[in-house]
Amino acid sequence: MKNEELVSVFMNCFIDYARDRTHENNQVKNLRENLITLSKQEEACREYSGISEFIYKLSNEDFQLLKVFFDLDEKNEGYYNGAIEQLTKLTGKEKTTVHYENLKHFERHVKLSCHQRDYISNNITRVSKDIENITSKVDEARGKVSGIYSEFVGILGVFTALSFALMGSVQVFGNILKNVNNPTMGNIGYVLVVGGLYLILIYLITMTLFIAMKKVFNNDSKYKFDERFTKIIILASASLTLVGVLFVCAHVWLKV
Repeated sequence: MKNEELVSVFMNCFIDYARDRTHENNQVKNLRENLITLSKQEEACREYSGISEFIYKLSNEDFQLLKVFFDLDEKNEGYYNGAIEQLTKLTGKEKTTVHYENLKHFERHVKLSCHQRDYISNNITRVSKDIENITSKVDEARGKVSGIYSEFVGILGVFTALSFALMGSVQVFGNILKNVNNPTMGNIGYVLVVGGLYLILIYLITMTLFIAMKKVFNNDSKYKFDERFTKIIILASASLTLVGVLFVCAHVWLKV
């Protein structure tokens, strides 16, 4: 049997011993015999690569049981060391030579491999957490950049629309005033009526655009006009329109 296979056989025996908590007399005896056999396998006890490979491939459950057997856990039950101490005290009926140094070599490398696996696992866990944190920060930054881009596009669109609306209204007023070559009550009344209507229209367009810009920043916001200011605009628009209508009516009445 190859040394790697011997290592696997003995290691599985140790793991099974730690898994079964009863530890009856026959189990203790089998463990002692296994250790005696292992102590005579000098090459297997010094098969460092095979020991490391076996430990690195263990499942987490079996790895914890192996640590329990070799007193690397918090319980410190002393399975391995206690068994070796019993072997060194054998006399009389069981005159078996125990190669103590071989077992100590085996123990040292098993413990070293366990510490190495714990160190690697802890580093992998820490690196994984760091990667998760970095990934979450990158996603957060990407979301902020996307949000800024969306807000920029939204603001640009709102102000572009606002500029077109204001330019259009100015052009309309320019055309109206251009046609008023001879100011009369009728012409002035017509300008006031159109001005009153355009005042309320431009107010509605402007406020709608600004409220739309607010919704770019907060999707949950609702379209809501300032009640007091809206009343003032409506009153001003109605006043201009009413005065304009009066001027037009007066102009028509004077002609008659």
